[in-house]
Amino acid sequence: MRYSGSLLQNLSIERLNLSPSSVREPHWLANANELAYCLCETVLVSIPDTGNVFSTFVIGSGQMFHVESGSLHHIENISNEEAETIICFRHENPQDFALSASMGAMKDAVLGNTYDHHSDDWSNITRNTQPKYIVQRKEKPHVLSTAYFSDSHKYDIENMKPPVASDVGSNRTARNQFWPALHNISMYSLRVEDTGMREAHWHPEAAELGYVAEGEGRMTIMDPDGSTDAYVLKKGDM
Repeated sequence: MRYSGSLLQNLSIERLNLSPSSVREPHWLANANELAYCLCETVLVSIPDTGNVFSTFVIGSGQMFHVESGSLHHIENISNEEAETIICFRHENPQDFALSASMGAMKDAVLGNTYDHHSDDWSNITRNTQPKYIVQRKEKPHVLSTAYFSDSHKYDIENMKPPVASDVGSNRTARNQFWPALHNISMYSLRVEDTGMREAHWHPEAAELGYVAEGEGRMTIMDPDGSTDAYVLKKGDM
């Protein structure tokens, strides 16, 4: 599920739910980088990155990953339960290209020349220009032993010492200061106890897009004309 509305500028958000053995097919974003947070279970992310570098790494609950615009990547659930990941895009209308649809747009001769096969080898392979988006993996996942090591695309935000902490809440930060891979995008993991509040504040040079993973709270926004808008946020709200 992806949300992008008229109120959003330079940001949008997607909630990706993958059943066991499901794969978000290889794709790339033409106009946006993405920043993702795994809410539950375990996923495997693979990125044939720039500079002929292939990155493959495991992301568990409370961990994050970042993908640059233009980088081909795929995400697959390697756990036994449904995996949920929240993905934020640095564009209000991200344009993604699926590998399956891209190959469907190419002639048999083009693919044959590209992969050093006879064009007839491709004529019997069913292809179309409609992305599959999410597919079912038919075999066991192939997870390299190195996939559990650190990677520049990966960040364990919940294991960091929170820069802001008190008896009524904490705030962990994924930002360029701590994660050099990031640019033009960052994320806070904010926890507020039932007796706490995030003090009134504003961001002079940034918009903010949030997702409620657990609990319920009240949010108040003051507009430039001095009017205020207060509303209740529940689990799953943005």
